[in-house]
Amino acid sequence: MTLPRDRGGRLLLGVLLRVLGLWLALSSRMSGRFRSQVTRSVVIELATDDGVSRRFVFDGASRTLALFGGDWAAPADCALRFRSAKLALSVLGSAQAPRLMLDGLAEGTVRFEGNPALFGWFQGLLGAALPSRAARTPLPHPYRAPDRSTPHARLITIEPAEAALDPAWKEAVRAREQLAIWRVANRTLPPSR
Repeated sequence: MTLPRDRGGRLLLGVLLRVLGLWLALSSRMSGRFRSQVTRSVVIELATDDGVSRRFVFDGASRTLALFGGDWAAPADCALRFRSAKLALSVLGSAQAPRLMLDGLAEGTVRFEGNPALFGWFQGLLGAALPSRAARTPLPHPYRAPDRSTPHARLITIEPAEAALDPAWKEAVRAREQLAIWRVANRTLPPSR
């Protein structure tokens, strides 16, 4: 049995938003990185003009998320609305989603209601919850092996590391004794305020 094209798009978008919401709800209960970013109660809605609607309800007190469908009488803090489910799928599933969203905003096929900065925050939460696409490799440590082959490397002075401050340098010793971090390390109280 084949579904009409518009109904199939609505169904697919509804399933996608439900799965995304369930993944975010699971992350809000298990991921410390995710929970640390949920600091206030916010309602974010993704919807289309042809009837697909999902609300992501964040609770700042418990730092969790709940997912609700359908239309509500109360407005969301931030709502992203698409003209159709097919458009929403093509924008949200594209690698060029930010550009397509800006084009849609300019054409009027995509619109924000409420505070659009909250959608940026929501996108950051998606990054915290969804697994990374590319494996990250650590950057090389710049102080392990300086690259002396660059044209300006001869202009950079590299001095050997010192293990202790020269006691003959009286001003430096006096300034070091005033540092709170030095006084705490030596088990003396930091200066009172």
